[in-house]
Amino acid sequence: MQPKWINQIGTSLALTRIKLAQMDGIKIKAIIKQGENSQVEFKECQDRISHSVYETVCSFLNYKGGTLLLGVNDAGEIIGVNKGNAPAMVKNLINTSNNEELFVPYANVMPEMVEIDGMTIIVIQIPEGESVYQYKHRFFDRNGDADVDVTKQPQLLNQLFERKSQNLFESRCVAGLKVDDLDGD
Repeated sequence: MQPKWINQIGTSLALTRIKLAQMDGIKIKAIIKQGENSQVEFKECQDRISHSVYETVCSFLNYKGGTLLLGVNDAGEIIGVNKGNAPAMVKNLINTSNNEELFVPYANVMPEMVEIDGMTIIVIQIPEGESVYQYKHRFFDRNGDADVDVTKQPQLLNQLFERKSQNLFESRCVAGLKVDDLDGD
């Protein structure tokens, strides 16, 4: 029997695949029109993947998930990624997110190349992670439309762990626990 967390990852990946399959130009343009926010980020990245992309992936995993659009500038203009480089960029995203030396736990993203108005963009829909994620031994979280490195900020790092650990303890079944064992608080 597989551990519960493997089933949760599989379910999360399946839901992400469904969302990606439903993503089309009209929906993407609607997302772009709303602008960047706590769950939407634009990155120019025309020829290669910048480190800030992985920081955003980590932030979205640690926050509430989000949509990352590569080939869109901060003003919301679709500038596209280099079509010749797009397949290598997608491969880089997949390989890096599954590299345990860079992401802990691994981030298994599933980027999708989408054509809009004759330009290629890369869409990455990132689900909320089940646990706390690190990229290059650093913890990132979202604050508005910004990725914040909270590694050396104890209060923010504690908030991140508390937010993620709620699911670990509040819904956990404890064998043999009786109502009489609980405090009145």
